[in-house]
Amino acid sequence: MTTSSPTLLQSIGRWVGHNILYSESLAYDQRLPCLTFTLAGGNYGLLAPELKFWLALGTCLLLGAIYSTILSCVMYKFIILPRKQQQQSSSTALLIGFGFIVPLCVVYPYYGLPFFLIKNKVIKFLFGIASLTTAFRCLEAVFGFLPKHVDESLWNVIVYNAFPVECKFDQHGAIKSTWANVAHYVRNFGVWMCVLGMYCSLLVGYDYKLYPTEEELGLSDALDNVLNWHQLANNFSIASE
Repeated sequence: MTTSSPTLLQSIGRWVGHNILYSESLAYDQRLPCLTFTLAGGNYGLLAPELKFWLALGTCLLLGAIYSTILSCVMYKFIILPRKQQQQSSSTALLIGFGFIVPLCVVYPYYGLPFFLIKNKVIKFLFGIASLTTAFRCLEAVFGFLPKHVDESLWNVIVYNAFPVECKFDQHGAIKSTWANVAHYVRNFGVWMCVLGMYCSLLVGYDYKLYPTEEELGLSDALDNVLNWHQLANNFSIASE
């Protein structure tokens, strides 16, 4: 049995997955505790941040920004401009929105994840964020609910769609952040990253389940387990992250 050699495009995707998204090394948490201690008769350890993980997250944000930028150009040309000229959603805008952009946003993660060989759950989640936000912002454009000043230029639309966080705009474009705001958010990010790291270091020893729960065999078991206080405690421990 012979196997076909990968195409150039597939080779590029695999190279990005292995060398920039670190798909193999981030498939499982292989970190060793940088600090161990004993508490209440149990041994615990703190895991240091993984540099490759943060680099992969940044790469995912960049890939999402490129993807959203391409769709923003289509959105501005065929949805926003016709709506501004006719003061209402045209049939072309509905066709492009519901027939092209939204379906593309739905299928993009299903083809993109195996294309880049992404296996880490957090990176998978972040990879799909660009499709989700672009689909919702496309619906805003179709029905005329974009934030004020966003539809005044193509650049505003690109900035609005490029990243998951929402930017504020005025008549001059995107409102720039001050250095004081940047320092404030960087400080908060550093503090909560340390807190979250310690919290996850404790939970990983329990496989993120503080209390053991029975395996669900069917829908009836799942419904019976909804109000189980062990399950609720486990859900709360993850949601509080």
